[in-house]
Amino acid sequence: MYYIILTHDIIIQQKKIFFKYFTLVNTHNNGVKTIKIILKISAVIFSVAIVALLFVFAFYYFATKDVVFDESKLLSPVPTCEIYDFDGAKFEENKKYDYVSLDEIPKFTQEAFIAVEDKRFFAHGGIDVKGMARASLNNLASLSLKEGGSTISQQLVKNAFLSGEKKFSRKLKEIKLATELEKRYSKKEILEIYLNTIYFGKGIYGISNAAKCYLGKNVNELDIGESAMLAGIIKSPAKYNPVDNPVNSERRKDIVLKLMHEQNYIGKSEYDNFKNADITIKFEKNYDKRNNDLTEIKNYCCLKLGFENEEELNGYKIYTSLKRNISDIIPTTEDYGLDCDYTVIIVDNETKAIRGYASSAGDLRRCPASAAKPWLVYAPALEEKIITEATKINDEKTTFGNYSPKNADGKFHGYVSAKEALSKSYNIPSVKLADSMGTDKIIAYAKKMNVGFDNDDLSVSLGNLSGGITLNQLISCYSCFTNYGNFVEYSAVEKIVNPKGKIVFENKKNQNKVFSDSTAFLINDMLKDAVKNGTAKKLSSFPFEICAKTGTNGDKNGNTDAYCVAYTVRHTVAVWLGNANGKAMSNSVTGGNYPAAIIRDIFSALYKTAYPENFTIPESIVRLNIDKTEYENNQKLLLREKCDKDSLAFYFSKDNSPTEFALKKDITPIIKDFKINCKNNEISIFITTDKGTGFYIADENENIVYKSNQGGEYKFSATEKEYNLFAIPFLTDENGKEIKGEKIKLPVIKPESGKKKITDTPWWEE
Repeated sequence: MYYIILTHDIIIQQKKIFFKYFTLVNTHNNGVKTIKIILKISAVIFSVAIVALLFVFAFYYFATKDVVFDESKLLSPVPTCEIYDFDGAKFEENKKYDYVSLDEIPKFTQEAFIAVEDKRFFAHGGIDVKGMARASLNNLASLSLKEGGSTISQQLVKNAFLSGEKKFSRKLKEIKLATELEKRYSKKEILEIYLNTIYFGKGIYGISNAAKCYLGKNVNELDIGESAMLAGIIKSPAKYNPVDNPVNSERRKDIVLKLMHEQNYIGKSEYDNFKNADITIKFEKNYDKRNNDLTEIKNYCCLKLGFENEEELNGYKIYTSLKRNISDIIPTTEDYGLDCDYTVIIVDNETKAIRGYASSAGDLRRCPASAAKPWLVYAPALEEKIITEATKINDEKTTFGNYSPKNADGKFHGYVSAKEALSKSYNIPSVKLADSMGTDKIIAYAKKMNVGFDNDDLSVSLGNLSGGITLNQLISCYSCFTNYGNFVEYSAVEKIVNPKGKIVFENKKNQNKVFSDSTAFLINDMLKDAVKNGTAKKLSSFPFEICAKTGTNGDKNGNTDAYCVAYTVRHTVAVWLGNANGKAMSNSVTGGNYPAAIIRDIFSALYKTAYPENFTIPESIVRLNIDKTEYENNQKLLLREKCDKDSLAFYFSKDNSPTEFALKKDITPIIKDFKINCKNNEISIFITTDKGTGFYIADENENIVYKSNQGGEYKFSATEKEYNLFAIPFLTDENGKEIKGEKIKLPVIKPESGKKKITDTPWWEE
């Protein structure tokens, strides 16, 4: 029948062309001759059309002969797909419905769905000929199957009986089943079943559950605007649900309202009022954890396959990297006495696969707060050689235009190293670095990690990213630090197989070089300090290396998001706590508190029998000793040869390390001893110094009269009655710089004393 409709439409179009052309040529002298030609051509076209019809009848028969209408499946649709864990065991999915009668659903709610999904619902017998013809021609024009022209009846039977493949044979089966549905059920019965079983995203089925989960209302309490919003979700639940994509949801709601107005379901005043009215989303889960986990997997698959609706996955098989024994160690917030939502992801760093996942709200898009600082600010600053981990940054009150960032503790900490600033998550140094680099540089690095945002103000340095990012995006950014600077987009999906057994997606775990291995190591070293001395101290009890970063969003009314991302050589774990509906939690829920505690307990379970190894130091890294006094007093990175009480040790990239040495206390130039002799007006001054130390002899006006690169004797013939001389020690450092010691005034020399020995007494005893 699908092809019949298409062929019929082509014939109609040919008729229109024929009569138009007939009228045109009839105005010319040779019109009769032309008409004969046209008639012959038309005869050929009609003959082809008849043959096509016969072919269509045959194709339709064979494509639909085995189709069986099973009424029992209408209220219990088959699972959209089969999902398997890493070991090949199938996940069982239980769809929950809260069935309500059509009388309990407001009339304008019903009309909203009809307006956007099937405006001729009450006029057709299951198939909208005009809609299908239009979709067919558009598909032919684009050489695709993007448009389906499906009625509500077709959607219902497709979800209940068929796979999600976009094929003509499936469409023919859908047509046959929809026609049979219309024979057995009234329009009101069909609409009732449809509204109670249709998918709304986030693991939610049916209008009643959708009203409760998204709006916190019973279905009979919905208004026109809310009804339009819910109706707008159906086309693509992942794209239009108000939790994950509020902007798209709002735009789609306005489209539905416009259609309702154009189809005379609502008046102009109602359209204007509800178009401009805000809808309060009060998202509340009412499904179990596992079902939600599977929902996120299906959303990912739809994205990869270009599907707009999860139901298109009917008949597909999805193979994941999830291990149940790892997912099972993930605690819930209830285990910590918390009443909030959560998402936890566990990644195997070696295989770059997600092994554990659990969530009560799905992988929501939220601003990552300070958990973004390592990959968004500090790693780019290291890569661009703007800083080292030892670079001092002044944590002081600073205003950037009209933007005045503050630290979480409300204090300023003066000059701190970049390492300390990151590990203790001070905000002002992060903003200063962003200002120094420019936000365009930050945006460019973020794009390399598949993170995009529209705002380009300095607040992005504190994780204020427009539109937010998912926890999976966040943990994927940290792959740069566990993978020698290479970015990998983590996924729990290994491959997708279509109903015919063909692999249509396979996770290749492609890598993108974002940072050098030296930058990755330096970030690791900085984040190890966050565990030892910074915001992730709850992880400090383990006897192996852990890197971690926390983040918290909130205000005086409470915290809305709390993050912790921690990793060892073997695993990376990311935790988000918050409420899907945006409701604030207690201020005691911070990234360094409960999320870190959850990761602590996960690491305890993961490493019961064997500890992970330490991070490898790449050849591009050197460890250097910095003069402590110069560093702490003058913020200078000056080298010392030895590691002692006067030095501090830091890691540096070889191509961005200090080269200048500090004055070393143990080799300060001094005059150890001197002797002066005068004989026959010949004067001899003998200076004793340390090895490598030279000396100057200067006159009373401090003019240099003699220089020696080592201790020794200075001789000259006297021409003056007396001499007032100075001895000045010096040495040359590794950079060729001359360093002078304390100037020593020598005893007055009087040559007229003849053979008398002027002094044998050391200067320090005089």
